[in-house]
Amino acid sequence: MRALEPRLFPYIWRYSKADQLKICAVVFASLPFYFASLDLPKRIVNDAITGKAFSHGEGTAPFLELTVQWPDALGGGTTRLFEGFQLDRLELLLGLSTLFLTLVLINGAFKFWINLQKGILGERMLRRLRFQLFSLMLRFSPEAQREVKSSETATIIRDEVEPIGSFIGDAIVVPVFLGTQAATALAFIMMQNLWLGLAAGGMVGVQMVVIPRLRREIIRLSRRRQIASRNLAGRVAEVLDGLPAVLLNDTGRWERAEIGGRLYSLYDLRLRIYRRKFAVKYLNNLLAQVTPFLFYAIGGYFALKGELDIGQLVAVLAAYRDLPPPLKELIDWDQQRLDVEVKYETVAAHFGPQRLRPAEHESQGPPPRLGSPLRVEGLTLRDPQGGASVEVRDAEVSLPQSLALVPSGPVAQEFTRVLAGLQTAPSGSIRIGEHDLFTLARPVHAHRIAYAGVEPVLFPGTLRDNILYGLRVRPLRTNGLDLSKTRINEAVKTGNPCDSVEDPWVDYRRLGVRDAGELDERLVDLLGRLDLGDDLYRFGLGALSSVAHDTPVGQRMIAAREHLREHFARKGLADLVIPFARGRYNDQATVGENLLFGVPRDPSLKEPQRLAATPCSAKPLRR
Repeated sequence: MRALEPRLFPYIWRYSKADQLKICAVVFASLPFYFASLDLPKRIVNDAITGKAFSHGEGTAPFLELTVQWPDALGGGTTRLFEGFQLDRLELLLGLSTLFLTLVLINGAFKFWINLQKGILGERMLRRLRFQLFSLMLRFSPEAQREVKSSETATIIRDEVEPIGSFIGDAIVVPVFLGTQAATALAFIMMQNLWLGLAAGGMVGVQMVVIPRLRREIIRLSRRRQIASRNLAGRVAEVLDGLPAVLLNDTGRWERAEIGGRLYSLYDLRLRIYRRKFAVKYLNNLLAQVTPFLFYAIGGYFALKGELDIGQLVAVLAAYRDLPPPLKELIDWDQQRLDVEVKYETVAAHFGPQRLRPAEHESQGPPPRLGSPLRVEGLTLRDPQGGASVEVRDAEVSLPQSLALVPSGPVAQEFTRVLAGLQTAPSGSIRIGEHDLFTLARPVHAHRIAYAGVEPVLFPGTLRDNILYGLRVRPLRTNGLDLSKTRINEAVKTGNPCDSVEDPWVDYRRLGVRDAGELDERLVDLLGRLDLGDDLYRFGLGALSSVAHDTPVGQRMIAAREHLREHFARKGLADLVIPFARGRYNDQATVGENLLFGVPRDPSLKEPQRLAATPCSAKPLRR
């Protein structure tokens, strides 16, 4: 997995150019229908309503006539492709209106498909980006693991890339779609009257140049306010942590003054943001209203002189009505672009190449044996407690061998972590046989060197899952992929793996057992030899059984429960366990458990507030 591109748009183009070009092709295919929907109101007014198509006394006029006008360079003339239908005035009005409605539906279908594909593309790229960041996290070097906070990295993968993924679907398609729509509407206005087109173009130019520049200052002020808000939260946390010192020294007035100053700075920044924000909004609305004024004045003037008919003026006004929304969305897109680019560059820097181990290709064969001896040469270790570096003498030990590091402590633990590849030594080398452990491939390192630290890592799941965790290296497939075709296609499109946790991952034959049952027997025996049998038994008593009551195992457990109750009664210990009984209140259970006549399977339902708000169709109980 290579590192992320440092800039956003190269990343977008690298992984989504095929989808972006496909959507853009549909955008260009929709433009003729959009242009026709702009031109049709003029024909409805001129040809049908004012009767221009019947001005020479004709009783009918052609409808849907298709004629090609050839330019002079190609010989000129016209070619009629379809003669159309001859309709009277009312029929022509209804036909043109129906055609206009059809074009509206077609343009709506184009918009629906384009917006849907943008959303799908954005979600796919978000899935790809999150998986890439997770894969890069697995390559963090030991130095990066000490430097990076786990909560910060998890927040980046979960939350901070969300707006980036949403923007990726709009990154190229939105300016192409909205830009071509605005250009088409502007070109149509110019085709009706050059002066009206120049007036509209001038207003568009002012909106596209001035307003984005004003909005950039709003973004800058918003970032300053975000930083100031973050500093305020940090200062409040500091005061809360040091509250005993504030009370002992009676410095509350000084602290209130300091916080008051910070709050005034936040107020001042917000006020400056409001002023610019509403000034931009006022300017945008003003330009939007000035342009119709010019259309009415200039268009009315040309209409009075006979250089512009009423149908053209109506069509120009209808076309301009479709012009401001794309321009506003383009301005919003530019603001979103500036914000998302900064976020992406911040994320890319967090997962930068300087924090990653070199990429390694997965080997299909068994890892090589390391051999003997173990040699330490010129090794220097960092002091985990922040002291001076510790020099280790050169040593050579034949393997296999049992060794003890004296004295035990942080430095000894640091040496074992370096040996396991969890830390990097400032200088020196450790070799086993002919292999340098500092340059040894990570898969070989993991297969040939085991490490059990003083602070074991336990993942969520069962004790069995954690014991067998090291055996889940690659899935064992014998009958091909056990995944749906849709899931495989989506995994390929987003760079995600086709592996599934539902596949078999533990090779029982390699462990010398027939199946999972025999493996579990060996694990129980092993835990008993390690004096962990009582702990395993205690874990089992505190865990929730997944055995169904109507199975043979469930019936045996119920019978064992009854036998235990009878045993307690014979020994005079009947009150030790109080079972649920319909006619009595159980003193060993809560009020909620008595009302439910059992213990909820969902731990969150044990809270009285949540229990009261839970509908009657809650999850089943256990008794």
